[in-house]
Amino acid sequence: MFRGITIFHLDTKGRLAIPARYRERLETLAGGRLVITVDRDRCLLLYPESEWEIIERRLAALPAFDPTVRALQRLYLGNAQDVELDAQGRILIPSHLRKFAALDKQIAFVGQGVKLVSSLRSGMKRPGRRGWMRPSRFAGDRTGQGSRTGRPGL
Repeated sequence: MFRGITIFHLDTKGRLAIPARYRERLETLAGGRLVITVDRDRCLLLYPESEWEIIERRLAALPAFDPTVRALQRLYLGNAQDVELDAQGRILIPSHLRKFAALDKQIAFVGQGVKLVSSLRSGMKRPGRRGWMRPSRFAGDRTGQGSRTGRPGL
């Protein structure tokens, strides 16, 4: 559903204008209802509501006695916010989420199939900046501590 990098513009009220090429798909797939949450990389994840519900059920079904699972549930589920496209095709990003991801007037979202991931934050705003796409960012274990094997984590 979502592919490539798309630049979104944030207005002074914290509303994000969704490009027309995504609006129709979002209306069809989720009736214009979306869920936005945080990620441990200090970026935002934007899902159609129907896709988020699958993830929400999976996270909720994990063993709550595991401290790592509880931390993930608090992060992803605890910060999830329902948002809806308005008549102009915008969504309001809550101020605490804007602050968490250090959002500015322009935000690049990277399409990853069923979700969009914000990628431009403080310290990452210049295209080609060293380190942003280094392989070690993609290697790691479930805890996000990284791996020396070079194989992607879960």
